[in-house]
Amino acid sequence: MPDGLLYDVGPVGDHVGSKISFEKRIPFSSYAYVDVTFGSADTDYIIEHSLKAKNPELIRWITVTNDTSGVVYRDNGTPPRAWGEGYIVLKCSAANANVRLLLFLEKDD
Repeated sequence: MPDGLLYDVGPVGDHVGSKISFEKRIPFSSYAYVDVTFGSADTDYIIEHSLKAKNPELIRWITVTNDTSGVVYRDNGTPPRAWGEGYIVLKCSAANANVRLLLFLEKDD
């Protein structure tokens, strides 16, 4: 396949098998994209999301796009700022950073 992904389509016409095989390769139980503008560098920003997590501290993120050289991070202060239902708190090392984040929960396999 030209996109570089591996597909296990099973026997010809076995569409159910291909769906199951593909789903086994998806590492997220749920995910959401959020767009954030970090106006000031190294400042806590509360980022709202729609994920339903039993424990919000288990939410992970990947920076998909960032129009600066800044790094998005969670401050591990003592203690780190708690995350709650429907929000996380992150910082960016650069001011005026427009960022798209992929927030996700890992599968429990």
